[in-house]
Amino acid sequence: MSCQPAVSNDGQAFYGGGTVTEKARHNLVSLDREGNLNWALNLNPQLRVESIKVGPDGTVYALGSSSERDDRFNYKSFTEVHAVTPEGERLWSFRTPSDGSGGYNRFAVDQSTVYLAAGGGKVYALRSSALKEKCREMTQGGQIQLGNGDFIIVGGVKVKVRKS
Repeated sequence: MSCQPAVSNDGQAFYGGGTVTEKARHNLVSLDREGNLNWALNLNPQLRVESIKVGPDGTVYALGSSSERDDRFNYKSFTEVHAVTPEGERLWSFRTPSDGSGGYNRFAVDQSTVYLAAGGGKVYALRSSALKEKCREMTQGGQIQLGNGDFIIVGGVKVKVRKS
């Protein structure tokens, strides 16, 4: 595993990053108390999970870094945060370019807000409810990208739409 595992609030599941099996590479996995696989996700093939936290509501948050090569063979680095339900369903993700300073990424979870301290001294506060409100504001003339009906994407942030 690429980072210290996290434990669900009820102690029934363990979450880890960086698992590679014979069949696939997964960035985030969930195991039950006996070590059986609950689920495995490949959040981004290039993602290296650095830290995992569990929020008060059970949401699993994974922080990591990735890199991509452009058409001129220059590498760009990114910091990513992914939110996943305890059942392994993707909720949203946030990605921002790294500044190349080599600084460490850190994050903390407080209720429904994720605070991300990325390289270069940048700090982000990520809240699903605020992103949903921004989506509503933007429908008054702004632009949003609609997913398959289950997600709304605003500025690279994917937010799950809850159906009543």
